[in-house]
Amino acid sequence: MDYLNSNYDFEITDSILDYYNGKDEDVAVPDFVNIISDYTFCDNTHIKNVFIPDSVTEIYEDAFSGCVNLEKIELSKSIKRIDKRIFFDCKKLKEIIIPDSVISIEKSAFRGCKKLEKIKASFSEWRIGTSGASKVHTENWLSGASTTGVFE
Repeated sequence: MDYLNSNYDFEITDSILDYYNGKDEDVAVPDFVNIISDYTFCDNTHIKNVFIPDSVTEIYEDAFSGCVNLEKIELSKSIKRIDKRIFFDCKKLKEIIIPDSVISIEKSAFRGCKKLEKIKASFSEWRIGTSGASKVHTENWLSGASTTGVFE
């Protein structure tokens, strides 16, 4: 099934969000989407806030890279991995709450997030990047960000 909303902002095939071409500041991913493809929102300068429903189980690399005005994102409680460079160069991203379901944060996930002040997370078990480092070792995925993280 292909889906385009009334403004033709989303390109969705078989529950996979392939592309977003909208100019809205606030974006809610449709709740029948299961996967957000790589580069889906890449370089969109309009979006500021994104809501990702719990139906989404995977978000691929660079999905939001270059979204220089992205300030806030609410992640799905169903994702297990934050992929490589997913928020690369999201210069205005200030805070992110990482759901308990996440067990892996890949290399450079938040690289270039200059305004990132708070990462809220509570994990029982997870790994960062390729090093398998402990939860306080953040340099692989925070390089270029202004925070070291807040973990509960």
